[in-house]
Amino acid sequence: MANLSLEKRYGNLERYVRDPRSQIYVEALLDSISALVYDCDLPALRRNKNVDNFLSRYEAIANEINHTRLGPKDFDIVKVIGRGAFGEVQLVRQRDRKSVV
Repeated sequence: MANLSLEKRYGNLERYVRDPRSQIYVEALLDSISALVYDCDLPALRRNKNVDNFLSRYEAIANEINHTRLGPKDFDIVKVIGRGAFGEVQLVRQRDRKSVV
């Protein structure tokens, strides 16, 4: 791996980030940032200087990630298809596209 040129290494990283089957797919990275900020945002943990510095740096971007991504507010429920022990399955329509998902 050390023999690869810088361009090839960056190309490999870019492929990993773009591949939905990769563990470092962009969605997984965004989930990780959001989860880490959420989990570290406790008064007992914020007393640690490193945790506080991390939160100061990434808290705003984590909030932006959470507000930008798709969520329940982006859909209208068409009908409930089924209910089970873990929740319900819904047929929904995306508000801005009017497409059924």
